Amino acid sequence: MSDKRRLVIVGGVFLGLAGGLGTLTYFQYQKNTAYNEKIAVKQQEAGEAKRKIARIPALRQQAQELSEQVDRYASILPKEREVGHDAFVETIARFARDLKIEILRADPVEREDKLPMSAAAAKMATEKAAKRAFSEHSYHFELVGDFPNFLKFVNKIENWDRFLAVEEIEIRPFAASNEPRVGQDKEIEAAKRSEKNIELVVTTYTHTPRARSGKPSEKQ
Repeated sequence: MSDKRRLVIVGGVFLGLAGGLGTLTYFQYQKNTAYNEKIAVKQQEAGEAKRKIARIPALRQQAQELSEQVDRYASILPKEREVGHDAFVETIARFARDLKIEILRADPVEREDKLPMSAAAAKMATEKAAKRAFSEHSYHFELVGDFPNFLKFVNKIENWDRFLAVEEIEIRPFAASNEPRVGQDKEIEAAKRSEKNIELVVTTYTHTPRARSGKPSEKQ
């Protein structure tokens, strides 16, 4: 074999080895790049996890403060037994008796979220309500009384030891023709011209304690 041919063969082998080595190097580079990307992702996830862990004490403190705040609110709210129609009206009537305020009617206020709905919508509303810790209770009152005593009446309501809010007040001149009351004649009606027909809404809330699972607590 001539030297020239031997040189060609050696050169071919060298080029083959170089090409193979280059190919291996390329695939190894690709593999290393993929590993590096995965490592970078894991490092980022680890960093985020560390930041979240570092926030846990502050979040616990915040949760404790919010829990204490809810407890403070709950302590001034009526109990469930106090917001039923008869009990609620009796509470308001106590404020009215000494002020010559007469309650003509008292009806629960039907909010939009309490109107009739389909079974599916009712189920969704029930599930949504179950997640709320506070429930609203509102009553619409029709009254008769003079304005100075009405102001005292409102003051008594809003200064009760339980939370009550007076809303949607409407005051009109007294109308003697409005549902005449038993035992009253025209002279008595005329004597009450200083009185007013008054409508208002009284609103309050009740608190439903929640267990950690999110379900209502069995402890009342």
